[in-house]
Amino acid sequence: MKILIIEDSKLVSLLIKEMLINEGYKIITAKTGLEGLERIKEDKPNLILLDKGLPDIDGLDICKEIYNKLDKYGNIPIIIISGMSGEEIEEESLMSGAIDFIEKPIDMKKLKLKIRNIKSLMINFKNKIKIENNFIEYYSLKINQSSREIYYENKNVNLERKEYELLVYLTKNRDKIKFREELMNEIWGSDYIKGTDRVIDTCICKLRNKIPILKNNLKTLRGVGYVLKSKN
Repeated sequence: MKILIIEDSKLVSLLIKEMLINEGYKIITAKTGLEGLERIKEDKPNLILLDKGLPDIDGLDICKEIYNKLDKYGNIPIIIISGMSGEEIEEESLMSGAIDFIEKPIDMKKLKLKIRNIKSLMINFKNKIKIENNFIEYYSLKINQSSREIYYENKNVNLERKEYELLVYLTKNRDKIKFREELMNEIWGSDYIKGTDRVIDTCICKLRNKIPILKNNLKTLRGVGYVLKSKN
């Protein structure tokens, strides 16, 4: 995770930088608002720690600039750092587009927890299945429903028709227990003959072999059915 610190105080910037490097984050720094905006465009950070009291531009104005021009800067979460405290400045920071606020002197333990929470939210959001314009994403698995093309870790995956239909159905119904008979009726329909549902076990096995992430995330509920988990 890449974090940009926009802070004019060398001491504050250094203290935050050292703490976050020890946590395993990659750190970029800027001393002014203008430099910070350039760093955003060039380095594309995942999170911004933004001092409100910068020498050239008010931190909240920078926050508004980023929030109002997402196509230019990207949708990057921002934590405002301020020497001011109280509900009014905190509310103003959030209204400007920041995701969180922390006052000076900075409680490093609190800041560390805030960043961990934001990182967790970002990971959870990224790992959720997104179905947009007939396109499904699940971790590093991508399904184009229009062309019926499937990619795992940017490599094409060849699936048989029923394997493809079962995969799409499970990704659209993640975290929901799907009973064996339900899957058979949904995927095999009129081709389903009671007593021949072992075909689904074969299909699941093939999917797990072709798409490694399913080995951990596609769970078998013995005697019941299957469930595709959003988290492993």
